Amino acid sequence: VIHHSPSYCQDCGEGLDSPAQLRGRRQVIDIPPIKPIVTEHKVYERVCNHCGHTNCGSFPDDVNSPIRYGNSIMTLIAYFSVRQYISMNRIQEILTSVFDIKMSEGTVKNQLTKYADKCKWIYEQIRLGLLKAHWVGTDETGYRLNGKKGWMWTWQNEKYTLLYASTNRGTATINEVYPDGLANSVLVHDCWKPHFKMTTRTHQLCL
Repeated sequence: VIHHSPSYCQDCGEGLDSPAQLRGRRQVIDIPPIKPIVTEHKVYERVCNHCGHTNCGSFPDDVNSPIRYGNSIMTLIAYFSVRQYISMNRIQEILTSVFDIKMSEGTVKNQLTKYADKCKWIYEQIRLGLLKAHWVGTDETGYRLNGKKGWMWTWQNEKYTLLYASTNRGTATINEVYPDGLANSVLVHDCWKPHFKMTTRTHQLCL
């Protein structure tokens, strides 16, 4: 809170010592300077005076390299990429320009790979959830990655959505995700031929 109170009369120039009365207030909302916090871990050793054994401290399990990035940075990179659809080179630019963290584009990629590995169990729960579903809708959409054609497959219902990137638009991709089909489900699709090769309860044309 910054107080702005007159100290002299603007008419005659005389000093003011009368009690100040609040006439109004205004607020400015801003973001403080963002500076990375570096936590250094030091390991020491101590010799036992009784038997002479040298005892050494240990680093925390997650401090497994001379320099590493913390979980908050890792989470922010994943959020920028997966939720905000920001490319890796622009994430690198944001980290440098906004957060004063110099990180190579390769490191950004590695961080995203690590985060994806952590999420594999969630993807598997979604895949298994769809196996039990009464109905599942499916489709595939073309996209280009580094100039090459790929396909983003989708299996979903009102509760789960499973996305799967592949360079194959045929049965091979379906077998990778659901090798035994979706035997409990009505499969809703647009009559793309590979969908009919899945083991399902029945088929329904999507509208």
